Amino acid sequence: VKREPFPARVERAAAERKDRPQTMRGLIAVAALAAGAHGLELFADDPSVVVVDKKGINSKVLKTTAPVMLGVFSDNAEECEHCALIAAEFSKAAKKLASYGVQSAAFDCTDAWPRCHSMTSPLQITNLPAIKAFTAPFTVNPYTKKPHRDQSPYEGAANARSMQKHVLAQIPDTLIERQTGESFPPSTEVLGGSALVLLFTDRDSSSPLYKSLANSFAGRLTFAEVHSSEEGLTAQYAIDKFPTMLVTLVDHDVDKGYVYKGDLKSWAEMSGFLEAYALPPAETDDDSAGEGASEDGTGAEDGKKKKKKKKGPEGPPTLTEDDFGATVLKSQNAWMVLFRDGEAGEEAGDGVEGGDGVVGDGVVGDGVVPDDWAKVAAKADGLISAGEVDCKTSAKLCDSGVALPYIKVYGFGLDEKDDIMAIERFKGDQAARALQEASDSLPDATLKLNAMTTDHAMSASAQEGRLLLILLSNKSEPPTMLKSLALAMEDQVAVGFYPNPDPQTMQRFQVPRLPMFVSMFASEAMPGDEDLPPGTPPGAMQIGIKPYDPLMFGRPTFESVFAFSFNMVAQLFPENADAMLSGEVGTRLRNAQGGAAGDEGGAGASGGSGSAGAGKKAGAPKAVVEISAANWEEVCPPSSSTLCAIGFLSGGEESPTFEDELAVVKASAAAHTSDPYVFAWVDGSCLLGFGEAFDVQPMGLPTMVAYSPKKQRFAGFVGVFGIESVNDLLNGVLSGRVKTKPVYQAPVVDDVDCKAVAAERAAAGEGGGDVAVEEEEDMGDFMAEILAEEKAAKKALEEEMKREAEEKKAQEKADKEAAKAAAKEAEGGKKKKSKKKKKKKKKSEL
Repeated sequence: VKREPFPARVERAAAERKDRPQTMRGLIAVAALAAGAHGLELFADDPSVVVVDKKGINSKVLKTTAPVMLGVFSDNAEECEHCALIAAEFSKAAKKLASYGVQSAAFDCTDAWPRCHSMTSPLQITNLPAIKAFTAPFTVNPYTKKPHRDQSPYEGAANARSMQKHVLAQIPDTLIERQTGESFPPSTEVLGGSALVLLFTDRDSSSPLYKSLANSFAGRLTFAEVHSSEEGLTAQYAIDKFPTMLVTLVDHDVDKGYVYKGDLKSWAEMSGFLEAYALPPAETDDDSAGEGASEDGTGAEDGKKKKKKKKGPEGPPTLTEDDFGATVLKSQNAWMVLFRDGEAGEEAGDGVEGGDGVVGDGVVGDGVVPDDWAKVAAKADGLISAGEVDCKTSAKLCDSGVALPYIKVYGFGLDEKDDIMAIERFKGDQAARALQEASDSLPDATLKLNAMTTDHAMSASAQEGRLLLILLSNKSEPPTMLKSLALAMEDQVAVGFYPNPDPQTMQRFQVPRLPMFVSMFASEAMPGDEDLPPGTPPGAMQIGIKPYDPLMFGRPTFESVFAFSFNMVAQLFPENADAMLSGEVGTRLRNAQGGAAGDEGGAGASGGSGSAGAGKKAGAPKAVVEISAANWEEVCPPSSSTLCAIGFLSGGEESPTFEDELAVVKASAAAHTSDPYVFAWVDGSCLLGFGEAFDVQPMGLPTMVAYSPKKQRFAGFVGVFGIESVNDLLNGVLSGRVKTKPVYQAPVVDDVDCKAVAAERAAAGEGGGDVAVEEEEDMGDFMAEILAEEKAAKKALEEEMKREAEEKKAQEKADKEAAKAAAKEAEGGKKKKSKKKKKKKKKSEL
C-alpha cells in the first residue's frame, strides 16, 4: 500500500484545522489564553530559548552586553513553510550555545507577517524564518534614546552546527597577547586595575569558550593565554597538565595563582569561579532613573560631566543631654563615645571664651578631635555604635576636670552601663583601643566549627528551623562583626566560625579564597533531580550551600551580611522573615537608612558606614508598605529622586496567594538594600485605575513596576513573577538595560476600601455562582471533546509515523540480509568453480 508522504500529511492536517468552524477555532484560542499560553508553540517546551515580544526585544536582545542568537519564527505554516524544520535546528544550536554563555531568544511573528509587529525594519528581516547574531556592545541613539546593536544575519545551511559556528565567530576577541617569559606580567595600563586570567594550553589557536569568557568579563578581568612551550611560566605556577586556567595578579600579587579545578567545559562553573576575582560591573550612563542624576536628569551641569568625589568616612552622630540616656544607657549595644570641645572639626578655642580644652577646673588638654577618630568610628558596626558629645552644649554629660577630648566605652548589655566601674575611659588618641574594649564586651555566641562538627551543626540548625551562616577564615578568632551577627540573628540564624579550613573543606564550600561567608541549609530531595547521588530516595535530606555574593550585596559588612542572611531566610523560612525584619536590629538599621536620606544628627546610626566595594553600599532590609490614598505621596513623593518598586498583587491579605506574592517583594527588597528603591505593594485587583497608569491589567497580576516619580517614567515587568525575575527588572532599570517609558497620566490612588470590595465579591460569588459553574462545566465538556479529538488525531499520526519507521527499518534489515546472502552465495559459487578447475588440471597433469 502506497502511503501518503509525511510532508503531504502535515499540509493536509493544517488544511483540516483551517477548515474547522470559526467558533471552534475561537474557543480554542480563548482556552489557550486562559491557560496562560503565549505565542510560538515551536519553543513551548524548550528551556534554552526565551520567547520574547516587542518589549522583550529591548531588554533581552538590544539592551544587553551578552551575546544573543535571535530567531524570528511563525507558528503559521502558510506564513513560514520551513519554520518548524529550522526551529528544531535552532533549538539544538541554542542548547549548545548556552554552554558558551550565549543567550537564545525567539521573536513571535505568528499571523503578523509582513509587518511582524513593526519589527521588520529594526531587525532588518525580509523573510521568515530569520536568524541573527547580536554580539557587539549596544549603544543608545542620542536623539531617539533608543538602543542600537550591530547584528550579523545568518545565511548558511539549515543545521545547528552551522548556526553555532556563525554565532561564535562573531564574538569579539578581547584576549591580550599571549604571555611569554619576556612579556609577563602585563603593564598596569593593560590590566586596568583588574586581575589576570591565564589559560595554559598546548593549542595554537584560542578556544571559542575562552574567548566567550573573556568577552563576558570584559572590563572586569583581563584574559591571556600561555603556550605549553613557555617553560618558565609553567614552572612558576607549577602547571603539570594542559589546559589549566588560573587567576593571578589579585591585588597585584604576581606570585600567587588561584587555580580553577572544576570542569573546563562548564560555563556556569567557570563563570562562578571567575566572578569572585572580577571587578564589580561598571555603572552605565543612560536614561535609566538611577542614582547620580542631576536635577535635570542629565547627570551634568553646564554641559560638563561631573566627576564623583570619593567621600571619606563620615563622623558619628552628635548626642545631647536629651537623648543620651535613651540612646546609649538604655541600649543593649556597646557604645564608644567621643567627648570633645566644640563642634566637630573645630580647633580648641575657636570662638570659645576660655577655650582651654577642659571641663571645669583641672587638667588642660588641646581639645582637638584626633585625626583617626572618624576612621576608627566607621569600623564600629553591628552591635557596636559610635557617637560624640559636644561638651560646650552638653556639659552635664562630660566629666569635670578631665582633658578633652577623651573616649568612653559603655559595654554590651544594660548591666554594664549601670555599673559605673565598668565604664572605661581612654585618651582621645586611643580610639583603636576603645574599639577593642567595646568588642571584647560582646559575648561570643558563635559556633566553633571544624571538619568533625560542621555536619552536626547543620543538622541541629535544620531541626531548629534556622539557617546556618558560616565564616571561613584564616584567622583563629571570630571577628567582632561575626559576634555581632550571632547576637543580632540568634533566633533565625545560627552563626558559625570555621578557622583555617583545609583545601578539601574549601572545595566543599565552593570557596576560592578567605575570608568568605557561606550559608548552609537542608532541602528535601525531589524526584528527577539530576544532581542527586544514585539511589537517593525522594524526600531524603540534602545539604545546600550558597556563598555570599559581593556583586549583589557589596563588601561584607554587618549590614550587608545581615541583608544576605535575611534574603536566605525569606526564601527558606518565610515564617521567620518578618520577625527578623521587625526585630530590634532590623528596625534600627531601617531607621538608620531612612535617616541618611533626610534626618540629620539622628542618634540611631550605628556609626559604621562601610563602603561596599566600588561605590555600592549595602544596608538593612527595607520595609514593604501597603499603598493607600492617604500615604501614596508620602511613600513615593512626586519630587523624589528615589525609585518606587511597586508590587501589584493578585489580592489583599485575604487572598490565598497573598503571603507567597508578598514574600517575593520582601526578598527583592532585601536584595536591594543598597539601591535607591522604596518598596511597596498594592491590591492590583482592587485599585484598577492606579494600575492602568502603569499599563497593569488584571490578567497580568501579580507583577512589579519600577517607577521614577521625579522623571514620571516607569518600567513594567514581563515574565513569571518570582524573586529572580523581579530582581532582574530592578537591576535592569538601574543599569539602563531595561528601558523606561513615560506615564501618560499621573498615578492616582482611589480612596477605596479594598477589604470591603473583596467581601462584596465573595458574597456575590456565593449567591450567583451556580449559573457560572454550569457554563464552565459545559465549556469544560466541550473543550474536553475538542482536546480529546486533537489528542486522538495526534496519537494516530504518531502511531502511523512509528509504524512507517518500523516498516522502513524492517525493510532495510531485510534488504541488508538479502544482499548479504546473495554475496555469500556468489562467493560460494566462485570457490566451487575454482575447485572443479583444479581437479581437472590435476587429472591432466597425471
